[in-house]
Amino acid sequence: MTKKNEKILILLVFFILFGSGCVTNSISNKSVDESTDNLNLTTGSSLVLRQTVFGVGGRLVGLLGGQSLERNIEIIDWDLEKSLELKWFLEEEVQTAESEAKQKEYDLLLKNTPVGTKVVERPEKTYETFMQEGVLRSESMDNSETILLPASWPEGDAMNTSNNSIIWLSKKQYDELSKTKKTHINLGLFDNSVSSAIKMTDDIKNLINKLQKNSEEASEAEDILEVNASEDFGVYSLLVNGKKTTVKTIQAQNWFGRYTILANKNNPVILEVILSPVSKGSLNIFSKENLLQSFLGYEITEINSIQTSSSSADQSQP
Repeated sequence: MTKKNEKILILLVFFILFGSGCVTNSISNKSVDESTDNLNLTTGSSLVLRQTVFGVGGRLVGLLGGQSLERNIEIIDWDLEKSLELKWFLEEEVQTAESEAKQKEYDLLLKNTPVGTKVVERPEKTYETFMQEGVLRSESMDNSETILLPASWPEGDAMNTSNNSIIWLSKKQYDELSKTKKTHINLGLFDNSVSSAIKMTDDIKNLINKLQKNSEEASEAEDILEVNASEDFGVYSLLVNGKKTTVKTIQAQNWFGRYTILANKNNPVILEVILSPVSKGSLNIFSKENLLQSFLGYEITEINSIQTSSSSADQSQP
């Protein structure tokens, strides 16, 4: 194993064992069941969603030299049994073309410098800020079987995601999963209408094509869209109205990945998606393709719902 890979594994273990920071938030004293049942959304509610690497959060991404990309989501229209409209914002720091050119020049200089010869220090990278935003609308919140991963959200005016429930389970899916521990979830990775609406790099296109080939081979032996839930409920922690809160979840899995779903029939939001190693085939875990695929996952770190009389009575503790 290379030193770089060892560093990555050490950091992964550190964050899993010791957490991701020492930021102090007030803690909700509601029970897990009460917090889950009260976590409902309406027009004006908001969420914060963060991309993950191998299921580990954004601070690790930063330490490994990447960016912790957070999307702020605002609910514009909410009717879980019929339709949903949301607006999202993403602020991204991108290295300037001039900076990239200087980095390449420096790499070439290093390559052509003999052993024992001192070279100047590497130039610092410079970045510029880009703001991305878009609007998504679903008319299929009652019976959709397909979700739309945030990495595939197109910029611009409202895209009507027909037969798509964005990052929520539809009413049909949640009813099936909660009663029978089975349903179907399609990630929509191979939907031509989606891929044509977003700007994909050649690397992402190649990854999607490889996943599609792997899935076609696997589908001959199993129903790769069928999701199976765990026997017991799980728990998940996030900020709710500024308070650290633990909620009850349904843990489920299919060929494509693992899903953590809020156990609330009125708000069955998928709190976390981690693409499964099964869908990655025999790819090396540190290959470019696997790193790209890992970024397709996400976690919801914060939900700000409209305060109710019961939530205002919640007393926090330090």
